[in-house]
Amino acid sequence: MLGLLFLLLGGLLQGQERPDAGQVAFVRMVNLVSPGEGNLKIEIDGEDPWPVGYRLGQRTGGVGMKAGQRKFVMRKKGCLTAKREIDLVGGKTITLAIYAEAVVDEETGKPLLDVAGKVAHWQIKVAQLSQVDPGGDFHLTFVSFCPEESLDVEVRPAKAESFFVVARRRQAIKRKFASERERVAIVHEDKVLNVLKGRNKGNYVVMIYEGEEGKEALSFYDPKFVLAH
Repeated sequence: MLGLLFLLLGGLLQGQERPDAGQVAFVRMVNLVSPGEGNLKIEIDGEDPWPVGYRLGQRTGGVGMKAGQRKFVMRKKGCLTAKREIDLVGGKTITLAIYAEAVVDEETGKPLLDVAGKVAHWQIKVAQLSQVDPGGDFHLTFVSFCPEESLDVEVRPAKAESFFVVARRRQAIKRKFASERERVAIVHEDKVLNVLKGRNKGNYVVMIYEGEEGKEALSFYDPKFVLAH
């Protein structure tokens, strides 16, 4: 992953004067686009820094980019392309959660279907997640990108009692969990989606999405986190 980070950083800043630290912003990109075929491709200001693309469930580290307005284009075979201009602030980190939604009929609000009764069109979309300080202790932040408005998720700490969280679609739900170096299993309908380990105080983000074989989840540590828009 570090190799990917430095490769991307070198490509994005190639040919530019080395910027001051305050002029560099960081972007984490997460592929949650399950419909379509092949990998997700991401262009930044007309350049594709990682031509092989990103597989479902893959995320980058914090990729350094010069601060300012950047144009992102996300493509995947079988989905409608997304274009987004994003203002990057020097010294700040944002996460781009890239997912897909069914295109709906404007009158009925229901997905448009093809002759086989399947969703006719999928639109790639982007949720921008920016950082805030959650305070001390160990926190879990759940965000669902599944079609359901809410999902019941069980949190099973290794050294404490289990508890349930209602993970809501594109909303950040925060919960404290026990202590340092404790393994925590994230479970939905008796399927273990993810296992994480608390190492440092701060925020552990859990993103739930539709995988190839049902619900899946990925997690990463981010000392500061909130779903923005």
